[in-house]
Amino acid sequence: MGARPHPPTLAPLEAYLDHLRRHGVPFVVDDAFCAHPDHCGAADEAPDDSRDFVVPGLPPVVERRRGTIRSDHATVSMAMEMARRGLIAPGSTFWDIGTGSGMLALSACSLGARHVLATDIDPDALALASANAAAAGAVIRVYAGSLLTAVPQRERAPDIVAANLPHKPAPARGVLPLSEDGGDEGDALLRPFFAQAAACMARGSRLVLFQHSLPHPRNLRELGAHFRLSLSAWKRRFLAVGENGELATSFAERARAGTSYLATDESGRSFLVACVWIATRR
Repeated sequence: MGARPHPPTLAPLEAYLDHLRRHGVPFVVDDAFCAHPDHCGAADEAPDDSRDFVVPGLPPVVERRRGTIRSDHATVSMAMEMARRGLIAPGSTFWDIGTGSGMLALSACSLGARHVLATDIDPDALALASANAAAAGAVIRVYAGSLLTAVPQRERAPDIVAANLPHKPAPARGVLPLSEDGGDEGDALLRPFFAQAAACMARGSRLVLFQHSLPHPRNLRELGAHFRLSLSAWKRRFLAVGENGELATSFAERARAGTSYLATDESGRSFLVACVWIATRR
């Protein structure tokens, strides 16, 4: 498995990978696989502020944020893998789907991508991404709309597509903010996105994806029909006390039913297994 954390820490990952195998998900663990620092979901930041978006190997970028339109630990993990794995070739075409504040698009610019576009269904997110790009002296094109349907046909086919999409299961709408709501099974956006990506991406192009262990694994199984799925990095994503309100009971029930995966550490803290996947179009 390449660079491995201490075996007791690795055990939850191995259990989660077994969970995926039971659901028929085809994948490999990359030779350069690594562990990222664990993350706790406790929120301690003001909803409207600016901060430096810092990723090892990349110059820091000032990120203007507003409410739930902001980067998070998933954005950082994806950018870390883009930099660590050398996924962005100079002059390449990069699409950031569900861009939010635009940090993945700006990371791609820093890594040498020349043709960079970003989509989002939220016009406020696109305005924020555009402002962040302008402040950083980067050129990105932004398009309003859902997933890949927002990209005009005139755009160049992508070499790399990145997407940090909502994927928490929510049995009722309005329980979670739009930036977290993944529908009944957590894959309401992931499944159509993967189908669209398979239709527009050329053989050998790659998809960078972050996903924790709450959504139904069927979305990864369906992705594997058209892409070679490789695990690039993982971490434990601890759930803060009271973080998900009444949904915490739903998450536990899903874990007992075998559609989600939850684990606990030696002190009894609950956590998800969070992974960065790199999928290569067959």
